[in-house]
Parts: sequence; C-alpha cells; structure tokens
Amino acid sequence: MIRRGKREGWLNLPPSAVRPWAGLNGVTFDGVKIGSIAGRGTGVVASRVLKGGNEGPLMVIPGDLILSLERVELQAKSDQKLQELLSTLGDYARTTRGAILVFLLRQATIANPQVTETIGTINPFTEYIKFLPEEMLPTFWTEEERALLMGTSLHPALEAKLTSLQKEFDNVRTATENIPWCSKYWWGVGTGLLSFDDWLQVDAMYRSRALEFPGIGDSMVPCIDMANHASGDGTAALYETDGHGNGVLLLRDGSDLTEGQEVTIT
Repeated sequence: MIRRGKREGWLNLPPSAVRPWAGLNGVTFDGVKIGSIAGRGTGVVASRVLKGGNEGPLMVIPGDLILSLERVELQAKSDQKLQELLSTLGDYARTTRGAILVFLLRQATIANPQVTETIGTINPFTEYIKFLPEEMLPTFWTEEERALLMGTSLHPALEAKLTSLQKEFDNVRTATENIPWCSKYWWGVGTGLLSFDDWLQVDAMYRSRALEFPGIGDSMVPCIDMANHASGDGTAALYETDGHGNGVLLLRDGSDLTEGQEVTIT
C-alpha cells in the first residue's frame, strides 16, 4: 500500500510543500529551509549566512507535532478507533516503537483513496507521512542480494532482523483482525491493503527518522528529522526541547555556514 501510494502520488508530497505545511501547523524557520542536497536527497540548508553563537533557534517545532509515545497516547484520547487499536495491541503499543509504527501505518491508511469510510481523525501527521521518502535499507534487499552477505557478520544480523519484523507483523495481524475496519482495509480477502512490505516501510521510516530527543525520548520530529546526519566537526546543529516543550534546532557555537550550505545534526 505505502509503496503504491508513493508511486501513484496520493502518499507523496514534494519538499516544496514542506514550508506551507509547516506554516499551517505553527512550525517556524529562521535562516534555514528544506532543499535538495547533491548526492544526499533532501536536507536542511542555510538560507542566509549563519554565525554560530549569534543565532536564535533555526527551527521551532510545536510540542504537539513531536511524534512520541506520549503524543500517540494523547491522540488516542480523542480518537476512539485509535484507542481501540492501541488497547488491542496491549504491551506492544505501550512501547515507543510499537505505538509509532502502528500510528504511521494507520495514517497511511487514512490517506488511501480506496478507504471510503472514516476510520480515523485527519491530523497534521496524515500529511507528514507524505513527506517521508522510501528508504532503501537492507531489509528491502532481495534474497539474491542478501546472499551476497553470506560469510559476513551482516548476514545473520539481517536475517534476524527480518525474522523479528515478520513476527511483529504477524502479531499485529492476529491482534487486530477482529477490529472491523482493520479486518476490511488491512486484512480482508479482496479488500485488504496491507502486506509485509508495508511493515518494512514504517519500520524504515522510524529507524531512519527517529531521534532521541532530550526530555522526550525516541520520537519523530517533522522538519528537524529532514536534516542529514554527520559526525564530529561535520555536525553543524543540535536539537533539544525548549522550556515550552517545543523542539528546537540550534546552530552549534563555532559553526559558521554560508548561504546554501547544509545544516547537519548528529
């Protein structure tokens, strides 16, 4: 479903749409923008000269846009179908990873034009998932490609990861197949939209985008999570929460950037 949605366009928005989405949802930018990075896809770049030690927050992301376990649980308080889904999944949905993966899967389902009934509340995350690219992690490799790793320590690690993901997917199916909308739109014969590839997709989104945010824990933070990673002196900015619970992107002291230069995080 997710792969098809990206190709057909109903689950895909270009980087140029980030700024309007951000403006509608209270995200602010100062001195940075989302742009294309040669050889690296999309990233965060300086829109003017930036001087480390003299800049305020480059981005401010409202706390209610930080996708964490707490945010999913808060969403469920006003969304009966989400609450039912999380309750059915039990302990798994009380983990950050479990709650966010299932939440992302449901947002993709809500966005699907084949779903003709209301199965959940449309919210900023329904659009956010459209900005997330298809990540080509090793979990998407074919059996022939994985065979190239035979004899290395990577092969058993990848096989174990795939086994774990398959078990998660099977457990989610078993737990939710009696929920009416899940039965119809996720698992139904002739109407079910999900496959194991969809679970790989949301896993890849989470693993590629999740940040360990100070005071919050593992979470996905729109716009900040579009920054590419670098280590050591290559790291231009850091992320944290401010006194109001917002996510902020801050230029490191001593990091001076010219217009168009990439803003990286750890």
